[in-house]
Amino acid sequence: MNNNGKILFVVTLGGVGGAQKNVLRSAINYKNLGYTATIAAGARGYLQENAEAFGIPFIKLRFLKRSKNPLTNLLYFVEALLLFKKNSFNSIHIYSPNALVAALAARLLRKECQIRFTFGGLSILDPMYGIHPITRRILTTIYRMLLLLVDEYIFENHSNKSVAIREGIVSHGTVDISHLIVEEKPRFYSTTKAKNFFANLLGIDLTQTHIIGSIGRLSLQKNYSFLIHALDYSFLREKRCVVLIIGDGPEFKALVTESHTKGFKDMLFFPGIVEEGWRYLLGFDLFVLPSLYEGRANVLIECLFAGVPVIASNIPSNAETLQNSTEQLFSLQDQNDFRNKLKNLIENQTLRETLAKDNLKLSEIYLKANTDRNTASITERNVSKFI
Repeated sequence: MNNNGKILFVVTLGGVGGAQKNVLRSAINYKNLGYTATIAAGARGYLQENAEAFGIPFIKLRFLKRSKNPLTNLLYFVEALLLFKKNSFNSIHIYSPNALVAALAARLLRKECQIRFTFGGLSILDPMYGIHPITRRILTTIYRMLLLLVDEYIFENHSNKSVAIREGIVSHGTVDISHLIVEEKPRFYSTTKAKNFFANLLGIDLTQTHIIGSIGRLSLQKNYSFLIHALDYSFLREKRCVVLIIGDGPEFKALVTESHTKGFKDMLFFPGIVEEGWRYLLGFDLFVLPSLYEGRANVLIECLFAGVPVIASNIPSNAETLQNSTEQLFSLQDQNDFRNKLKNLIENQTLRETLAKDNLKLSEIYLKANTDRNTASITERNVSKFI
């Protein structure tokens, strides 16, 4: 198949993360369908390396950042204008709020260009984001104005769509997980190899130890400060548990300091970024995701594929991914509920094994071979709508 459609995928950050994986996966799918795909981001790293490995051009946008600074966003707008002046894209798929300024530039120079925006969560618009009400009102107004330039709104879960429509952010939208669909089950390292890797990484003996793990950006959204305060030191010591949080981000130093202050220096570890950290999921006896808000967490989907039991905050997106598994969901910000769920899962190996099997069954939703019209698998028919 040879199509002339040129698609630009835009996301703010270029480092490894859920949004970046979704952008890469979507670009690869469209490229395989015969379209010309290009990826643009505000930083190099994971996204550039992997895009180029698949023969997909990568453009670094110098002024595209996570910023509320009007000057930075103005410079990004000019940068986007220059990009669209040089390139005749037929379609633009935007995956992050800061990147939305590109919609205005596209409308000025490429009026026939189709623009699609994917809500990977509600970001600053989420009630749990935690900014001053006046600031939120101003940013929401700007957000609404930019979204008026968009042709199609895509949500990763029904809750985000409901909130966005209820608050007048958009008037309509589609829940679509096609960018989460994979061709085949991800390949994980064996349990033994993963546990040995963790032992070497931390420099400690992990035999006969329960490894409670998490992988994520160390930001306020992921709510790791809650986790530090919710952990029961005596229980972890009694059950020979260690907690391993893989990732980096703006909260790294604060979280390390906080964990040491709470006395967890010898059982709570922050090793930083681990390349392809998801491959080591089978080394975790239990995965923890305490997020305040999410779109649809990629790492949670990866846990399903790995068959790893989970304890996650009972926010709508996590509940949707886990199909309301009561044993794996704890009430948001409820330390007692978290401790009870954690205790139950650590002490009950049979339950962990049952949940692992249940999660493996749920992972079939995200396999392309098992998709149907309800999961919006990518086909030429529904791709052509955006070209």
